Amino acid sequence: MISVQDSPCILLWGRNGKLLVSAGNTLYLVSSDGAKPVLRISVSNWFWHAVEACGKVFVQKHGGFLW
Repeated sequence: MISVQDSPCILLWGRNGKLLVSAGNTLYLVSSDGAKPVLRISVSNWFWHAVEACGKVFVQKHGGFLW
């Protein structure tokens, strides 16, 4: 379960039963196995955009790109 208070919660990407969800300052991979945190950034930022290219998913945080 993902719990977020007063933070953006954004579905960024989905494929084959897996989702990338931004909740607060944490990026989660959600599947039938549950929600697992995969990346965290500073508290004042959040992940807000994702795009798939060349078989990879690129995620952008508020304030700049994460590579």
